[in-house]
Amino acid sequence: CGVHVGLLVSVDRSKPVELVGKLLQSVIVREGIQAGTIVGVEMSGNPHAGSFRECLDVLNFARIQLGVPISVHVGEVTGQKGDKETMAVLDWHPQRIGHAVACDDIVYSRLVTMDDPPMLEVCLTGNVSSHRISTVGQHPFASKLGPLYPVSFCTDNPGLYRTTISREYALAESAYHFSFAQMTSIAITSLQRSFCPSSIKSSLLSEFQESYHHHQSLL
Repeated sequence: CGVHVGLLVSVDRSKPVELVGKLLQSVIVREGIQAGTIVGVEMSGNPHAGSFRECLDVLNFARIQLGVPISVHVGEVTGQKGDKETMAVLDWHPQRIGHAVACDDIVYSRLVTMDDPPMLEVCLTGNVSSHRISTVGQHPFASKLGPLYPVSFCTDNPGLYRTTISREYALAESAYHFSFAQMTSIAITSLQRSFCPSSIKSSLLSEFQESYHHHQSLL
């Protein structure tokens, strides 16, 4: 399949909100969105600094004024404070969430009972490297959310963690004993829930499904 690159503008929760607001209002961001090179906005950064509520105004601006989808990193800090913030994020209904490795069971229960739950970005190598989980097989997405919950395997920061998307899929297959059909379903769902423009998404899905059927014909 071909490779298409789109940029998510990062809202760093540890930085002054005013600076982030100016960035999102800049001409270069608006032009990037119009050109299709900027495909969304994500909130991330040091989970011990800042808060979702402090970033809410700029995230609402991105959603309403810029019309782009949002991803929010959650569940990186254990305890009531982290769970309360994650629940607030879920009330806001972003299209995607990242990590969710340190949540209480009540959060996972909320996720699996939502009518249109956010896709979970699973970063196995990144979460092990940052000591969020001890081993690849300890990520709670499989045991807490179940096989039908929409997930997307991601690299998080391939330069820092020295990984690739192919390696992340291989790690997931090995650690969770996914079948080829399950891995294929995850990949298709990831494409369907991606932030790329509809025309590119449709093209990638067609390429992927063609490759899948070719593979099946060789078995």
